[in-house]
Formats: sequence, structure tokens, C-alpha cells
Amino acid sequence: MAFSYTLVTHDRAGREHARPYTSQDPLAPASVVLLGGRYWLVERVDDATVQARPARYRLTHRHPDGHEEAGAFRRFRPDAPTVGHQLATYEDGGPVTWAVVEQRLARDDADDPFLESIAERDHGEVESLPDHQLEHTLEQDEDDSGTVAVALALATRPGLAVELVGLEPGQAPDWDACPNAQRAAPIDSGGWTSTVSTSASTGNAISALTIGTQNDLTLQNLGSISLTGQTGLRLHIDGGQPSGENSA
Repeated sequence: MAFSYTLVTHDRAGREHARPYTSQDPLAPASVVLLGGRYWLVERVDDATVQARPARYRLTHRHPDGHEEAGAFRRFRPDAPTVGHQLATYEDGGPVTWAVVEQRLARDDADDPFLESIAERDHGEVESLPDHQLEHTLEQDEDDSGTVAVALALATRPGLAVELVGLEPGQAPDWDACPNAQRAAPIDSGGWTSTVSTSASTGNAISALTIGTQNDLTLQNLGSISLTGQTGLRLHIDGGQPSGENSA
């Protein structure tokens, strides 16, 4: 029996997209569906309308004493762990086996949903465990290693920085935004000067600032601020040698 839904998603710009989706099984919160080359995590089901977010997951180890050890958030992949998945870790110099026993919809500190996979100790034989996790890691390291090396080498140039962004399956990088991000990179050592510049602010008296609290300063020429990357702001303080530490 097929179940028909309207799958509602949002892109990075916040635009809503509603598309028909047919599933062989009924959908519920924590279900993961593949649509448009991406994996989506079902957040809520209202009759035939399904609200979904980009799917990501986290593996959490539940130790025998009850405490839980959460791993890193990862983008959902075809090889993501499911209930029954086995894995091994090392503790006290020896292998410890685990098995995923539960999956549930959870939320992070920003209230964004993710699929949490709970793994508990599995006292089966270590030799019986598949070693595919290590194989997946090696395959990922081999992919695009030359491109990554070039990007990291470029990031070591003065005034440049690199940001690693996870792309969904089938999603292409936004290369058009790269030049803007590079032009707006943080100020390097060549940007320091003893000459006062008032392009961003006409100046504020230090005595007018309130110590120990947040102070809002008015800026000008806001058109120089990059909307796609970083913008460096150079501060200049004059009026004599300070008597103690000054930080902003």
C-alpha cells in the first residue's frame, strides 16, 4: 500500500517548497526520505502534510552505568547507522563492541532537529563485526584529496581563511560567492597602521564607554560590509599610554 504526502521543505534562503511524495510505509517523526537528491528528516506529520528538514544524525554511546557520550553531528548518508548497526571502539587498550538499539528525533541547542542513534554495549564477538566503517573513511579520504590540498594551501596566504561547509548530496558549491569572501577576509599584518582612519566610525571617547557591559557603537559606510563573507574592522586607540589592559 502506497501513502501519498505533500513534503514541505525550506532551502538555505528560507524559501518554502512543497512537493508530492509517495512512500511505501507511513511516515512519522524521525523518518528519513530521499527527495531531489537529498536526504530529509521528517520533523512533523499533519495528516498528509509532512514538514522536513535536511537530514543529519548523531551517534550516542549509552554506557552500562547509564551515562551517555554524544558524538559529532554528521550529514545523513546512505551508510548512516540504523537500528542493529554494529561498531567497535577502543577502551583501556582493547576493543569494545556496540550495537544501535534505538533511533529517535532529537533537537540541538538551537532547537534544530536531528536523528539520534543510541548505541549500547554488545557482548558479541569482536571478530564478527564488519569493518566497513574504516573502508568508508578511507574512500572519503581518497575523494578529491588534490582539490582539498590546493584549497588549504591557498588559505595559508596572508589575509585569507578557509571555511569547510558540508554540502547535501547533489548540491554544488557556490563558487560565485568565493571572490566576495576573499575580498572581505580578515585584515592581515599589512593592514596595520598608526594613521587614524574614520571610514567606519567618526570616533568615540573611551571615557563614554561603560566598563563591564556591552557598548553599541554606530558605524557608517555600511555598504562596505560583505553580505556573503567576512569583513575586517580595524580599531585605533589614541590619547596616551593606557594604565592597564584594554580589550575590545
